[in-house]
Amino acid sequence: MSVDLNGPARRQRPGWYIPWILVAGFGVVLAVNLAMIWIAMSTWTGISTNRAYDKGITYNRNLDAAERQAALGWQAAIETTQATGLAGSISVQLLDAQGQPLERIDVRADFERPTHQGYDFGLVLERTGPGTYAASFTAPLAGLWDVRVIATREGDRLVATERLMLH
Repeated sequence: MSVDLNGPARRQRPGWYIPWILVAGFGVVLAVNLAMIWIAMSTWTGISTNRAYDKGITYNRNLDAAERQAALGWQAAIETTQATGLAGSISVQLLDAQGQPLERIDVRADFERPTHQGYDFGLVLERTGPGTYAASFTAPLAGLWDVRVIATREGDRLVATERLMLH
């Protein structure tokens, strides 16, 4: 007769593995979430808005200004060219409601970086021809820029924007 030194045979209950499947499922979800958090934090710097609070407070005033601008009928055609590196030029053709060149007007271009604070800059554009205003620039960083052209004359104002990619 043989003697079993391990004691009586131990039988596994049916479904013993189900709690381990649950633990493994939560482990997979946790691992995927941690990977997504790491990727998000390491690849995207976030969008920054200059003067966000002020923009929110002046929302209705901005709507009124947009209506006044539309009533003027002024038009702007913005053209940017990139020379070498991050140097380039901006040229703006301004026309009134009748299609005539706008003269005796102050024109400014503001370059804003939508993803990084601290690199924005502005230029005063000089008249180079009838209704045409231009300036040269050198951007501090390559990438995406929002260009806002602001033309003012005797209380009237035109704001035109364009998105620019510098390589």
